[in-house]
Order: sequence, then structure tokens, then C-alpha cells
Amino acid sequence: PTFSGSETPSPTPTYAPPQPVFPPEGANASARTFLLQWLSAGILLPNETYIIQVEDLTSGTAHTGVSRSNSYMLPDALVPTDGQPHQIRWKVSVGVPNPDGTLRIISGPAAWQTFTWQSR
Repeated sequence: PTFSGSETPSPTPTYAPPQPVFPPEGANASARTFLLQWLSAGILLPNETYIIQVEDLTSGTAHTGVSRSNSYMLPDALVPTDGQPHQIRWKVSVGVPNPDGTLRIISGPAAWQTFTWQSR
């Protein structure tokens, strides 16, 4: 191909997406809080953090958390209490804060992991 001279480079992710470890894909979890765990994406800079996205596909609710370690304790408020199992999906990315306080993902695209969370 012939270059025009007006090409702009596409930004590449700073980190590969963190690899989920626990719970494993397709697992069944009991009605309690527990740690989501993943492999480290590398040494994070002081302004970088892990962004944890959790979606309850059964109830339609979503939760976003942040962590500087390679784990995140699911809040007790997320534990299903309606007597039925809930399909949960989650993923972890590396991000940095934007000036407006939101977070911007700087890692590669993360794949969703799913597990079934049994109700209390």
C-alpha cells in the first residue's frame, strides 16, 4: 500500500487484560461473599488500578469496583437473596482516572467470566 502521510497511529493497550483465576469459568458459588481473583497484569503505576465489572444477568444489576491488588471482595449486598441461582459475569481491566473522576480502561479487552451464585 502507498501511504498518504496523514496516517495516525492507533494507541495500543498498556497492559494485557488480567486473567481471571477464581471462581473458574462455569463454577457454582455458595451464598456468601468471597474474593474474585486474577493474575497480575504487571506492576501498576501509582495512578493505575484494576477495574472490576460484575453483572448479575438474572436480576439485571451491575456493580463496578476498584482494587490495587489482584483480588476484590464481593460486597455482601450483591449476594442473591431471592431463593434462586443467579448467573453472574465479571471481568477485570486496568484503568486510570479521567479528570472528571471516571475511569478509562488502558488494558486490552478483557473476556467475561461467568459463574452461578446460589441464593441464600
